[in-house]
Amino acid sequence: GVKPPLRMLTLSLIFQCGGEEGGKLTNIGHPRLIHLPNCVDFARLNGLVEELVLPAPGPPPHYSLLLVDDPGERCSRCEQGSKCRGCPLSNHMEDGEVVLKP
Repeated sequence: GVKPPLRMLTLSLIFQCGGEEGGKLTNIGHPRLIHLPNCVDFARLNGLVEELVLPAPGPPPHYSLLLVDDPGERCSRCEQGSKCRGCPLSNHMEDGEVVLKP
C-alpha cells in the first residue's frame, strides 16, 4: 500500500495485568507517553517498550502490544466492540513496519 505522510504521534502506553481465561484486566500505575512517528519499525517499537517494561525486578514479564481505547478497556480498531480487548499491534505490520493512525 501507499504510506501516509510522516508525522509524529503521542501514544499512551498502558500497563495491565490479569485477563487470564477471560478475566478482567486491571490497569497498573499511570500511562506512559511515548512519541513515535506514524510509520515505525516493529522491532524498534518493541525494543522501546522492553526498555520500559524490563526494569521491573524478577523474571521478565510476558507482554503483548495491543491497540486499545483511552481507558484500555476495548479495541480501538476493530468492530467487535466489547468482545475484543485489543487487536495485536503485530497484525497491523506491513514489511516489518507498523503504520499507526491517530
